[in-house]
Amino acid sequence: MLLARADGALVLRDPAAAEDRLLLERYLPAGPDDFLVPLLWPVRPSPDAQWLLAPTDRDGTWLVSLDGETQWQISEERLSGTWTADSHHIVFTRGRGPREREKDHNIYIQDVVGRGEAQVLARLPQTVSYPTASPRAPGCDSGDMPGDCGRSVAAYTCDIGEVYDCTVWLIALDSQEMRELGHFAPLPMGLGPEVIRWSPDGSEVWVDAWFGARAFPIDGSGPRPLVYAPATRVAHEGPQPWTITTDGDMILGTLRALQRRSTEIGGARVALRTLPEPGDPATWMEQALSFVRLRVPPQWRFQADRGYHTLANFDFEGESGFASLGSEHLQITVGVHPGASSQLHFDAWLQQLVDLEQGQVTAEAVTVGGRPAARIRPLLDPIGEEIRVPLENGAEWIIRRTPLNPARDALFWQILNTVTFEYEP
Repeated sequence: MLLARADGALVLRDPAAAEDRLLLERYLPAGPDDFLVPLLWPVRPSPDAQWLLAPTDRDGTWLVSLDGETQWQISEERLSGTWTADSHHIVFTRGRGPREREKDHNIYIQDVVGRGEAQVLARLPQTVSYPTASPRAPGCDSGDMPGDCGRSVAAYTCDIGEVYDCTVWLIALDSQEMRELGHFAPLPMGLGPEVIRWSPDGSEVWVDAWFGARAFPIDGSGPRPLVYAPATRVAHEGPQPWTITTDGDMILGTLRALQRRSTEIGGARVALRTLPEPGDPATWMEQALSFVRLRVPPQWRFQADRGYHTLANFDFEGESGFASLGSEHLQITVGVHPGASSQLHFDAWLQQLVDLEQGQVTAEAVTVGGRPAARIRPLLDPIGEEIRVPLENGAEWIIRRTPLNPARDALFWQILNTVTFEYEP
C-alpha cells in the first residue's frame, strides 16, 4: 500500500514484510505541529499498475515507477491528471495555486511511455476541472459492455453567474469530439477530484452536486438521481479519519477513498427492484416518526436511519453499490434539520430560506399537516424537490422527493396529506 512517511516521502509498503520502497522523497508538505498536509490533487496509479502520476506540493508533477527505479518530472506545474485505459497516455489540466500560472480552458494529452510532448486534446468554453478517463471494464473485450470502454474523458466546466451552472462534458480521445451530458449546481464548499467519477461499467458519469448526486448517462439522457444501497450509505456518510499505522505513518487518502478504490471510478452498480403500486390509501400503514405520524404503502420500503426515514417504491438487489433512478421510481426522505430563526414571520422565513440557498432555488408556500411550509426547487435542472416545515424551536422538518416526475405529483401529495403533527419537538 502507498504511505506518506512522516518526512513527507512517498513510499510503497509491503504489510507482510514491513518493508518500504522509496518512490518520491518530497511528496507531502508538513503543516502545524509537523502533521502532513494532504493535497487535493490525488496520486493516480496507471491501469496496468506500473506507474504513478504524483503531483507534489512544491516540485511539480512526477511520473514514478512502482519498482522505484524511474522518477521523471514531467512538469514543473502541479497537474490534475488521469490515465488512459492503455496506460500509455495521461490527460490533464494545469494546476492551480499561487505558484502556477492562471489555469486555461485546455485539456492536454501526453504520451508518457514514448516521452512525447503534451498536445491539446480539447478546448472548452470555461476553465475545465478534473478530466477523468473512462474505465475499460472486463466486458469490453467481448463487446457485451454498454459502457464507454476507455474511449473518452469526462470533465466539467463551471459558469458562476447568477445561477451556478456547471456542465459535464464527454471528450472522445480519438476524434476529439466534445458533447454536453448535462448540467449541475456545484457544491457550496467547493469541488474536488471525487466530485466527478465514472460508473464501473463506463455507462454513466457520476457527479456530487448541490441538491443531490447525479448520474449522467453517456447517451445524453441525464441527469438522473444517484442513490446508494445501505452498506454503501453507511461508508459514504460515516466519519472519514486518516488511518495511521503503528509507527505514525498515514495511509494516503481517507477511508472513504480506499473503500471506493479510486477517485475516478465509483463503487459497484447495484440493480433495483421496483415494488408494487401503492394500492388503496385505506390499506396504507401508519408510521410514527418521533413527533409526526403519516401513512405509507405497506408494499414499499420504509427504512429508519439515524436522523431520518426513507420511503421508496424500489429496493436494492444488493447491500452495497450505487444506482441511478428512472422516472418510474420514487424516493421520499424525511427528517429534522437545523433551520432559520423561530422568531421570524413565515414570509420573512421563506425569504431567508431563499437567501441561505444563495438564490439558487424557487420557493412556493404550501401546507403540510395543517402547517405552513415551503416547496423548494433548484433553478438548474431540478432532479428533486424539498418541502420544508418551520418548527417553533427554529428547526425544520424536511421532506425530500426524487426524482421529479409530474405523473407522481398526486401520489406524493396524497402521502403528505396523511401527515399529522402530534406535538412540537
